Amino acid sequence: MSSKDTIPNGPGQVDRSPSSSASTPLLTSHNDTDLNQYDGSWDERPASPVPPKLSLPIRIFYAYRGAFLILLAEFLMSVMNVVARYLETSLPPDRKLHPFHVMFWRMSVTCACCLAWGFWNRIPDFPFGKRELWGILLLRAMSGFCGISLFYTALKTLPLPDATVINFCVPTVTGIFCALLPALREPFTRLERMTAVVSFVGVLLIARPTWLSKILPFLSPSLDDDSDDISPGARAFAVTILMFSVIAASSAYTTIRWIGNRAHSLISVFYFSGLVTVLTSILVLAIPSIPNFHMPESSEEWTCLTVLSVVGFAAQWSLTKGLQLEKAGRGIQLMYMQLLFAGVFEWAIWGYVPGIWTWTGGFLIIGSLVCVNILKEKNDTAKTVIKDMQDEETGLLANEREGR
Repeated sequence: MSSKDTIPNGPGQVDRSPSSSASTPLLTSHNDTDLNQYDGSWDERPASPVPPKLSLPIRIFYAYRGAFLILLAEFLMSVMNVVARYLETSLPPDRKLHPFHVMFWRMSVTCACCLAWGFWNRIPDFPFGKRELWGILLLRAMSGFCGISLFYTALKTLPLPDATVINFCVPTVTGIFCALLPALREPFTRLERMTAVVSFVGVLLIARPTWLSKILPFLSPSLDDDSDDISPGARAFAVTILMFSVIAASSAYTTIRWIGNRAHSLISVFYFSGLVTVLTSILVLAIPSIPNFHMPESSEEWTCLTVLSVVGFAAQWSLTKGLQLEKAGRGIQLMYMQLLFAGVFEWAIWGYVPGIWTWTGGFLIIGSLVCVNILKEKNDTAKTVIKDMQDEETGLLANEREGR
């Protein structure tokens, strides 16, 4: 939902090193644009001092430019998703785009930008990477393709705020995968297991399948006030598709975590965007039920497709740069602003206002992730303080021995 140069390892904490023991990588967004550029290299970069002799507004922006860039990235990702949903649902019937069309337009531009940037900067082993990593990189790209195609398919039915909040389950699922993968075996704590259960309950409240309404009559759709006309069956089916998208995206992020810094981040982005571009072209031409590509006709279509193509790459750069400049905990917290932007866009364009159970489900998903982030940050701070005290004590003891 971009991509950033790291694999976040907890629902609110960024993993700075491929050897870190933290467990739950984070997705920030709704799609596969947020975790494509991990190289584990920026953690030790010192913060740049604020230049003197600047006006107060500029000094404020410079001091908090990381946070501003993250907010900009989340805004752009919401714009990208709402444009994709508009192209799939709100154009005239004979002009609506299939999800594969949307993916092709978006990823072909990203692939071209990756090629230009990679060759211009003479990145080692670009564009295909080292031979021993080809299989993992292809697995990462295929998982990403499945994730983004299922996400855009779900957007044809599900409102953007609902899809966005459900996509925040990716960190928890990724943590489970990283714990199960023998090559990683990262710990999945009891707190994170509780987060997984709470997030699943939140997803059920948003989906509200008919079987759940029979068990819990107070969840009957007639008692909810969602301002949409989605039938219970269609909503449950769209949420099911979206959960498969979450699983596929989590698989992609797990492979990125597995690759670590053995391949430059842009190589991973190239594999993903290149494979999506090639596969969507082949599938559109090979499957008769999918409409063939057609060039935009109106200024509305040209504007939407231009925004979709350019904004996606801009969002990736903004998020990457912002996370390099901002503290991990605060940076990840700002990513949840994407839900607010998505809600405003959905209301302004389609008039959708989430009902009480959708709000409750979203609160459970995001609230549990925020709580885990806060507790992890406090725990890491305490460990750092203890380590510093131990190092200081070791140094004093060493000095005392030397004095003797």
